[in-house]
Amino acid sequence: MNGVDPDALAEWQRRGIEERFNQLRERIPLLSRVAERVGVDELRRVEDAVPLFFDHAHYKSYPSSLIERKRFDALTAWLDRLTTIDLSDIDVSGCASLDDWLDVLDGESELRVCHSSGTGGSFSFIPWSVNEFDTLGAAFAANFGQEFGTDEDCRTAEGMEVIWPYFRFGGGMLTRQNDVIEKYVAKAPERFHAAFPGRVS
Repeated sequence: MNGVDPDALAEWQRRGIEERFNQLRERIPLLSRVAERVGVDELRRVEDAVPLFFDHAHYKSYPSSLIERKRFDALTAWLDRLTTIDLSDIDVSGCASLDDWLDVLDGESELRVCHSSGTGGSFSFIPWSVNEFDTLGAAFAANFGQEFGTDEDCRTAEGMEVIWPYFRFGGGMLTRQNDVIEKYVAKAPERFHAAFPGRVS
């Protein structure tokens, strides 16, 4: 990508984001409402997509009482409006904690939800798909292993030792990303070394 003509790259990016907008606007209710509110029907420039980006408040727009009352069924229904992955048939009635809820979503869907630290008083829940995390993992491999200007697929390169000064598992982005770093950068569990091998809630 570093050797691609900048104008050609910009056009590919514009076409890519326009294609995703057209694919998703009728599948994600919130995106459709935002596009209507800001008056965006087409993307002639990459910059035209900026008003469509969800404000951080959208990701914590659920009633906080849902977590306090362990209403994970209602929390799942709220999250279902932020993603194209269908969550309507997932049974979360046995969940007693956020960790339980995330585990059920992991096990029964292609969604990998990341949450914020909650220091502002509410958790933000960001819906990532397995495919999106795989793309992130490939980007990590390029960042850590590819020489500038080299046209190669780092996903096929030899793995490297990774030292991670935190927990191995958890629902926050800092720990969620470990799965794809292990898969695409370390290339094996024995090459991923976390300071704490357990899970942080």
